[in-house]
Amino acid sequence: MLHLLTRPVAAVAAATLAVTAAVTALTFTQFDPDDVAVAFPDAGTTAAMEDRARRAFDSLPLAFEVNRGQTDAAVEYLAQGSGFTLFLTENGAVFDLRAADASPKATKQPAPAVAVALDPVGANPAPRLVGRSPQSATSSYFLGDDPSKWQRGVPAFGRVRYQGLYPGVDMVFRGDRSGAEYDFVVAPGTDPARIGYRLRGAEGLALDDGHLVATTAIGDFVHRAPVAFQRIDGERRRVDARYRLVDGVVSFDLGAYDHRRPLVIDPATDLEYSTYLGGGDLEVGHAIGLDDGDAYIAGSTLSTNFPTTTGPYPSDSGSNIFVSRISPDGAGTADLVSSAVVGGSASESGLGMALDGGDAYVTGITRSSDFPATSGAFDESHNGLTDTFLARLALEPTGSADLTYATLLGGSDFDDARAIAVEGGDAYLAGEAQSSDYPTTEGAFDRVLGGLADAVLTRISPDGAGAADLVYSTYLGGDGLDSAWAIAMDGGDAYLTGSTWDVSNFPTTVGAFDRTLGGPKDAYLTRISPGGAGEADLVYSTYLGGPSWDQAEGIAVADGDAYIVGSAASARFPTTAGAYDRTFNGENDAFVARISPDSAGTADLRYSTFLGGRKEDWVNSIVVDGRTVDVVGGSESAAFPTTVGALDRTYGGGVDGIVARLTPAGRGKADLKYSTFFGGNGWDTLYQLAPHAGALYVAGWTDSTDLRTTDGAYDTVGNSDDAFLIAMRVRDRAFRPDAWIRRDVGGNVGDDIYNTTGEGQTRRTVLRPGWREVYVVTAQNDDDVSDRFRITGPGSSRAWVVRYFRAGENITRQVTGRGYRTGPVPADGELEIKVRVKARLSAPVGARKSVLVLVTSLGNTVFKDAVKARPTVIQ
Repeated sequence: MLHLLTRPVAAVAAATLAVTAAVTALTFTQFDPDDVAVAFPDAGTTAAMEDRARRAFDSLPLAFEVNRGQTDAAVEYLAQGSGFTLFLTENGAVFDLRAADASPKATKQPAPAVAVALDPVGANPAPRLVGRSPQSATSSYFLGDDPSKWQRGVPAFGRVRYQGLYPGVDMVFRGDRSGAEYDFVVAPGTDPARIGYRLRGAEGLALDDGHLVATTAIGDFVHRAPVAFQRIDGERRRVDARYRLVDGVVSFDLGAYDHRRPLVIDPATDLEYSTYLGGGDLEVGHAIGLDDGDAYIAGSTLSTNFPTTTGPYPSDSGSNIFVSRISPDGAGTADLVSSAVVGGSASESGLGMALDGGDAYVTGITRSSDFPATSGAFDESHNGLTDTFLARLALEPTGSADLTYATLLGGSDFDDARAIAVEGGDAYLAGEAQSSDYPTTEGAFDRVLGGLADAVLTRISPDGAGAADLVYSTYLGGDGLDSAWAIAMDGGDAYLTGSTWDVSNFPTTVGAFDRTLGGPKDAYLTRISPGGAGEADLVYSTYLGGPSWDQAEGIAVADGDAYIVGSAASARFPTTAGAYDRTFNGENDAFVARISPDSAGTADLRYSTFLGGRKEDWVNSIVVDGRTVDVVGGSESAAFPTTVGALDRTYGGGVDGIVARLTPAGRGKADLKYSTFFGGNGWDTLYQLAPHAGALYVAGWTDSTDLRTTDGAYDTVGNSDDAFLIAMRVRDRAFRPDAWIRRDVGGNVGDDIYNTTGEGQTRRTVLRPGWREVYVVTAQNDDDVSDRFRITGPGSSRAWVVRYFRAGENITRQVTGRGYRTGPVPADGELEIKVRVKARLSAPVGARKSVLVLVTSLGNTVFKDAVKARPTVIQ
């Protein structure tokens, strides 16, 4: 049985419901090591930026939304967390709990569900539910095809209080997205024996070593032994408490306490699920994007349909799409700017997202016949077994959200879109169509389905002009099975990649790199100019593969060249002279290829390399910045190549995520600049990569319970079936010292921040005349070879005495003179010096001292880093 841990109980009087604390769908992970960090070394960067990024997803409160018609009328407030929905009604609380599949498949069937109602016994039949702590962000619901039932700007609160649940007893619900909390607040002079409740929907209740165990069809809902306390003279004083279970009614036996003061009863809970896997139906790993410093996350969320019965029930309502815009507020906490939910009565999955002008364009697959298409959209009716959809959402910085455009797209069979790009306000969708009547346009490259399934390219102008919105749409394929997995736009042309299973007649162009199918499945690169000129629209198209199974997963375009990544099972997959690795390593290798669509035959393949170990490896996403290529994916190979000083050079088991940086210059092994594992003891893979401010934001999926996280992360407890987001900055290591500073007792500032002014690397303190402070300065060698440092700093002054020490030796004369020269510092090695600053007895109040300690690489004096101590004299 999987035991899912809860978050620590907060200092406030609250009982953590582990059903919500344990079911976590998003882990925001950031790292402080020298090679991966979120303190971006750009001009003007401060330590505050690191805190903003680190906490971007840390403290999003659980939003208790007022019911404005988005669910059953019996519900007054509802909140959605990771894998659960909490409904608050006049009669009590209902938890809609979901068990999830063990794989992050976009089209998976709805998960098993159980509804458990917390029904107070003998309580006020009409307590007043009052929302407290109003939140700045609002939610919008675009559910179903009747716009009159859409809700915009639904207000939300950070907590809800059941006032007068019993005479003198209130119940309060609150929490964050990883967990709901509740407590009973007992007024002075009130008898707490009035409190009692049933857990309706549980198959059985039992007491076990002080804990209350509620058995359900999908796991055990374990209420740990209760804690009760009072606050007296500012101190929390514990009161003995234990459960009482009589005829299915839960109440509390309490020890002696002061009846003149308020009492809080905290029945902390935990959830043990054998099949309830972490993320529930909330999958944020499908699509991420960044715009003007804000993060947009798209995925699937549980339906807001209120369960009509308690206990297990078929969750055939599926899931809806959500898009949230989140902005760091600069104070270290997260600011949920706005959020929207889109969908119909069946199920949807958002598989791709692009941002343009603050709008989020989302595409994917829907089964709902009442999908909320907007008036004047290209197609307002559901067509087949599954349809593609395009939705444009405006998530404003003011907190409002609107569905400005939504259309269906498809024929009578299975159709979907898996990738999207936006150029000039038009959306370009790439996917797969099995429908012979998938909509195409006059003059398109190919208007006839070629085989079992064809790749498709569709351009939609979201103007609300009906059929005229479909600007261009074409099939792309031969007589087999073809799919488009990724798209990139460049100068109005669409670059598609994916896989082809055709017998041999996937369309290729004269002079292309390879016009012959190499094996049962090849990757391909196709460039289409969607001008409506028929066959002339196909500008370039080539196979890329060997005699086995090869496919592409991601694409980027830079300077007219296409970079495609994926996986190759062919030992004779084409590689180029001087590439990082031209030797096939195992069962399946990742590949990185650069193709110039110049129609120069074999010369079009500018660069191609394997990247892998002895088992299966693959790459899903790629970003190109000048001569640098960053890729992410997954590996089953313990021998996957990693680089010295990388975050994690040890394979964790199952599948590990991988992050790699190459410079495809044809210098062999020197082309691999950085490579690391990222994973735990289970299955971890990285799906999407988005650059921002010098960092790489990566979304992925994990079922590891020990995934590496950092302090302050959104959730540091590993469950199963979680999505996660990491922010990384991969540095090319070259003669760059890194300095940071702390007081003799306290935390460091300045790690992975680089400047010569001390900005973001300053420790301030106040001293009285005659007092002193000791600062510890650490200098680290971030290079991959040994280096020596020169350390300089200011000396004493009229109001201050400054001394420098290294391993007990006074080195003040050297530091304040021509500089203290260190001996060899090995790669990744570090050294410490202590800076003792004393305010003279004669120092006037207000006197300040700026002690700027500069560390310079002697291997290359261009590279420097500085930290600063800033004491001030007070009375």
